[in-house]
Amino acid sequence: MPILEHGADTLQRVEIITGTGRRRRWSTDAKAAIVAESFTPGASVSAVARRHDISPSLLFLWRRQATRAQVAERRDRGMPPGFVPVAITGCGGPSEEQAAIGQNGFAERLIGSIRRECSDHVIVLGEEHLRRILKSYADYYNGVRTHRSLNKDAPVSRPVQRSGVISSHALLGGLHHRYARV
Repeated sequence: MPILEHGADTLQRVEIITGTGRRRRWSTDAKAAIVAESFTPGASVSAVARRHDISPSLLFLWRRQATRAQVAERRDRGMPPGFVPVAITGCGGPSEEQAAIGQNGFAERLIGSIRRECSDHVIVLGEEHLRRILKSYADYYNGVRTHRSLNKDAPVSRPVQRSGVISSHALLGGLHHRYARV
């Protein structure tokens, strides 16, 4: 059966692979042309890779290599690395107060814990419901949850119970549990 029927569109490229090797050898000029095409404004690396029948990861590798070669070439000519001057005008970013809130590492860590361990797993039905959930989580966080910085103790320390049967108490509607000896 013929590959191309009479009167059909012409083939753009035919590639014949000989031997057992599966790798293609790309010339430096061909690589440079493909990389330049991928750097054109609005170009998608994946689309360019598909068009040339290569994997996007290979094209990203070539782009990194080309960028490193340009930086090395500039350095060899005694030029500093290329920087583009940037002017930020009216970006509508956060106010100074909001930025200060975002820079408190302790608050960010606590908010992340609340999100990961509580609010991502609960459907909030209103403000009062949210207040009860957060109050219950605060009690759990301070009285039951272990903290690595406190040598796996809770902020409100509790005595070690060495004897008795271990029982489980559901907290936050069963989202977390407190295990204690009875």
